[in-house]
Amino acid sequence: MNLGIAGSWERSPAILEGTKDWTYLTFVFDSNDRTVLAVSARLGHWTSNASGKVWFDDMCLIELQTLDSPDQ
Repeated sequence: MNLGIAGSWERSPAILEGTKDWTYLTFVFDSNDRTVLAVSARLGHWTSNASGKVWFDDMCLIELQTLDSPDQ
């Protein structure tokens, strides 16, 4: 299972194989110029061969402060 941005390769690290207890999963990404995007909570990714059940609970998006890069 992982979290990701639909239509892109941006995703969280995957939690793989076997039965797991509740696991905290976080994913930080840069929206760049996008004003609309779809966050996907999923079992598998793109063409992966995944089966089973997964539950997601208490999902939220939190805007982080913009940080100045050292080049500026």
